[in-house]
Amino acid sequence: MKVIGLSYITLLIYPILAVILLFGFKRAKKGEFNEEWNSFSETKAIQGLMALCIVCHHTAQQTCVNWLPSGNIVNGLNVFSDTGFLFVGVFFFWSGYGLFKSFTSKQKYLSGFISKRVVPVLVPYVIVCFLFTLERIFVFKEKMPLWFKITNFTGITIGYYFGWYIQAIVVFYLVFYFAFKYSRYDFDAILYVFAGVLLWVVAGLIIDHNDYFMRGQWWYNSTMLFPFGVLFAKNESKIIEFLKKRFKILVPSSIILFFLSFFFSRFMESIGGYYGEMMGFPFSKKILYRVLTLTPQLLAAVMFTLILILICMKAKFHNKVLDFLGSHTLEIYLTHAFFLEFFAISYNYKRDSIFYARPWLLLLVTFILTIPAAVLLKKACNLLCKKPVR
Repeated sequence: MKVIGLSYITLLIYPILAVILLFGFKRAKKGEFNEEWNSFSETKAIQGLMALCIVCHHTAQQTCVNWLPSGNIVNGLNVFSDTGFLFVGVFFFWSGYGLFKSFTSKQKYLSGFISKRVVPVLVPYVIVCFLFTLERIFVFKEKMPLWFKITNFTGITIGYYFGWYIQAIVVFYLVFYFAFKYSRYDFDAILYVFAGVLLWVVAGLIIDHNDYFMRGQWWYNSTMLFPFGVLFAKNESKIIEFLKKRFKILVPSSIILFFLSFFFSRFMESIGGYYGEMMGFPFSKKILYRVLTLTPQLLAAVMFTLILILICMKAKFHNKVLDFLGSHTLEIYLTHAFFLEFFAISYNYKRDSIFYARPWLLLLVTFILTIPAAVLLKKACNLLCKKPVR
């Protein structure tokens, strides 16, 4: 593998993301807090930024990671290469948080829950799986048996490379629905939500890497943020009171704990981590290493989300770019792979291509094409579902 130094142009993504976040930024007065930190617009703004970071993460996996099969490794997006689970964890947290807040504030919220919450997520997912499977077959010339084509077209298996998140969140939505529908007390329901998501994690720890279901650690290493979001929403007033009182201590301690846990998980990955089956580990050692890698990763994801909450408690982030991104997070997530995967072929293999070994151009074109695609997908789903898709 040839490594071609550093792409200085690619480094511009970091100040660009900073400008997107900070434009229109308002800091709370000294000794005060932003009491709207958990409003719909504020949380959506942060999720919009996380959506961009996920696109950067997937681009990094095409440009600067050591497992690339061929082509060139060009540094520049390295910060994003191993941090995708942090960004996804934020989405899981706010999903769990939002469900519980809606459940407690809206009458008969669970009535029609499947049609209101699950179907609007499944519709764009199935559309994208169908289209992306066509791309895999006719553009990428991927060979797959008939049964696999059918399950990919319909989204039963992952026709869309990054569709695992949709499968997971739909399962968690259903777990939430049945837990709160048939539980007499919130405490019991929350326990059932924790148990349901934990079963998902246990399945991930047991199942080896494959091409069909629970394909790897990214399917489960941040999912516990979903029940944590539910628990946070249930006890929000007490938690926020604690965060305000201990703010000056929590900020540095959470940052330190984040880095310690993150780098310990990276160390575990370097000595086998989640890939025990490839190292020839026996079953018990394989599971032990996965647990020892998952635990600090989960802690890092929790600390990352906590740090974002603490920042938002002291600052208000709001501008039209974040508003737009926040209203199209699902669609951005679902569409960017169409273009990223297509142009990544030129980036890695076609030396005469303008994209060859230029990560900044790959990222730029992916962004430019993803935005209108996301808008079109949302409009199509609005028509199909006859209601706005959040």
